[in-house]
Amino acid sequence: MKLVWVLGDQLNQTTNLFQNLNRNDLILFIESYKFAHQHLHHKKKLIFQFSAMRHFAEDLRMQGYKIKYIKFDDDVGKNCDFIEALKTVLKEEKIKSIKIMEAADYDCLELQNNLQSILKNVEIEIVENNLFISTKKDYESQLNSNKKKFLMESYYRYLRKKHKVLMDGDEPIGGAWNYDKENRKPLKNIKTQEIKHPPKLTQDKITAEVIQLVEEYFPEHYGNSENFCYFVNRRQALCCLKSFIENSLANFGDYQDAMNDDHTYLYHSLLSYLMNFGLLHPQEVIQAVEKAYHSNPSLYPINSVEGFIRQILGWREFIRGIYITQMPKYKELNFFENKNKLPSFFWSGETNLNCLKNSIGQTINDAYAHHIQRLMVIGNFCLLADINPQEVCEWYLIVYVDALEWVELPNTLGMSQFGDGGLFATKPYISSGKYIDRMSNYCKSCEYDVKETTSENACPFNYLYWNFLQSKQAHLKSNHRMGIAMKNLKNKKSDELSKIQDLSCKFLKSLEISE
Repeated sequence: MKLVWVLGDQLNQTTNLFQNLNRNDLILFIESYKFAHQHLHHKKKLIFQFSAMRHFAEDLRMQGYKIKYIKFDDDVGKNCDFIEALKTVLKEEKIKSIKIMEAADYDCLELQNNLQSILKNVEIEIVENNLFISTKKDYESQLNSNKKKFLMESYYRYLRKKHKVLMDGDEPIGGAWNYDKENRKPLKNIKTQEIKHPPKLTQDKITAEVIQLVEEYFPEHYGNSENFCYFVNRRQALCCLKSFIENSLANFGDYQDAMNDDHTYLYHSLLSYLMNFGLLHPQEVIQAVEKAYHSNPSLYPINSVEGFIRQILGWREFIRGIYITQMPKYKELNFFENKNKLPSFFWSGETNLNCLKNSIGQTINDAYAHHIQRLMVIGNFCLLADINPQEVCEWYLIVYVDALEWVELPNTLGMSQFGDGGLFATKPYISSGKYIDRMSNYCKSCEYDVKETTSENACPFNYLYWNFLQSKQAHLKSNHRMGIAMKNLKNKKSDELSKIQDLSCKFLKSLEISE
């Protein structure tokens, strides 16, 4: 008999882990309280994680597989880490062979690679993780760790060609590889009552039990457990994919960057966490969207279809490659040497900045914010306020339901905070309040004036933006994509810059974030 250890983000029966599986083999799931408590993960994230694991195990049990499930409220789960739990199971079941699939996160992969030296008398088999579209060979050939710069677009085109996604022979369907410029419309002149995604679900017994246990064992963790609505099994995940294609895909492209304080999800898919934990495979998601496009091109605009597929085949696969090739040193990078602490409102949501109040409040309530809220509101603010990128990364890791380190770290440290100095982001993603005003309705009900920069009532994003450019000139002087911004900075009069600096210092001091 062999022990097959399934990690919490490997909840997919089509993986290499389940190939050539014997019905006599014992499938192991471990919920470790110690592991879950290492970070103050959002309660809804923990609920999803544990409920999804329990549902997957139950599905396998119903198929006749032998299951060993350690819950975080069991004696073993409460008191043991993964290694201790493994040793306990091996001893109890008298097993001498373990099969595991490569972990996506670095620390867990290191643990796996060290298992043989820890469990000396046990045979360890580690198979490649195939919950991604890219293979090790893809990363080795396209994202060599010796390179100093990487471009997502190049890797995206490589995968498009290799897997023949949205291709017409050797050329991209529609004649362009990328329709990003057509994906930036604000949410105006659209009947928002037509937003019907995601579908509503009723909690079952397993989820209800997990909610109660999370409240009992993790009371101090981020967020709340009220109105939990995430999908926790394969059937529900497929329902979510179908709902997105039928109800939101057509408008996704135009409005993927839009923000609205009356609509949490807009036309976004809510599929990232389902892919990141294995309930959906990215390949099947892409194939379903591509099939819908080919069946009715007039219903699904190419900018929506390509824009959505680029998020998965482009960014998701590329970001994993950055993580694999750059860890572990990547985690400690801090290009701008930013040292400020996260403001307290990142934990409470209590701030007079309406864009942050909405985006962080939504995060607290739902463990969710879409990519523009994360990048151009929350991340933008953190960078302009000189927040330590390691603190920012820790926050992003704990608060979002889809956050695993392999995907969160490069997106936050690299793209959002420019902490790697531009390894793959060609410029810092910063803006004044004008961008937020253009892409949302946040500014209309904010007490700050987005049209002002140097008055006491000015939007803090406005003066923080220019203060950032002024204080980081030495870091940005060689970045050609910042040329226009730096030229505009030089055109500002000294008294205006002095006022900008004073307002910035006063505002940041009021947040009590300096060391």
